[in-house]
Amino acid sequence: MLRLGLTGNVGAGKSTVVSLFASWGATIIDSDVLAREVVETGQPALARIQEVWGDAVLQESGRLDRAAMRRIVFADAEAREQLESILHPAIRDRSRELLLEAEARGDRIVVGVVPLLYEAGLEGEYDMVLLIDAPVELRVERLVSKRVRRRCRRKRSVPAPISSSITTLTSQRSSVALGRRGKRYKS
Repeated sequence: MLRLGLTGNVGAGKSTVVSLFASWGATIIDSDVLAREVVETGQPALARIQEVWGDAVLQESGRLDRAAMRRIVFADAEAREQLESILHPAIRDRSRELLLEAEARGDRIVVGVVPLLYEAGLEGEYDMVLLIDAPVELRVERLVSKRVRRRCRRKRSVPAPISSSITTLTSQRSSVALGRRGKRYKS
């Protein structure tokens, strides 16, 4: 089984590349998804967060109040580090569980999507690491357009489609070109 780590800056095109790998049959383990999973009601990480910060970081339903948690950790670097010391091991453990399940099923390729892969020292967990990159101007454009689309959806209107010449990997290729190239190598 090939263990592929996938990382890159925000707006670089990771989601597009992940979608391509998924369409080719790869198993995807996304740390952002796992970060939400490990703080669901009843999970040990949420209980630990409540021990540290109290009920102020919980909604009435008992779920994590992400906005309250963000306010705390963005204002206090020590609090952010403490939150990371709770979340990162929980995410890492859940990722390893899913990896073992994929191995037991006989999956051929598992893509671990870890935006902070190098910062977390996880490069050794993978056979290969794929860094997705795009010019900073394009990343900024994507982030701005994504926010505009979200706001419009909330107001029940949709803006005109924005050009999506997706720059990924080490080239200026579009996601469609990357998709064609990837399919050619698919086994």
